[in-house]
Amino acid sequence: MHYDTDGDVLVERLKIVLHCGNLAELARTLHVSRSVLSTCRKRGKLTPSLRDALRRRGINPGWVEREGEPRYLTPFLNGGYRCESSMKRLVNAAVQRFARSWPQVENPAAH
Repeated sequence: MHYDTDGDVLVERLKIVLHCGNLAELARTLHVSRSVLSTCRKRGKLTPSLRDALRRRGINPGWVEREGEPRYLTPFLNGGYRCESSMKRLVNAAVQRFARSWPQVENPAAH
């Protein structure tokens, strides 16, 4: 498929990730006006209201704009979202801190 502009690519990615067939359906799904989507298409970047609408649905706006990032955001307990790769770094750091504080026990099977 050939796209004329970066804005066309953005809108197509939005349709893909939200399973929408056209702009009207996409606007209804995101609860934004079609003019917001038209602005996005013309400028080739997401508007702040569109970024917020995507985050509320757990979709990473960075993926829509660049595609190299994780497509979906990972939910936090407080209702917010964080990019999956950032979440993995946080979890790994917490596990390492926990492992350092855990008392070292000698392995009885080694004797």
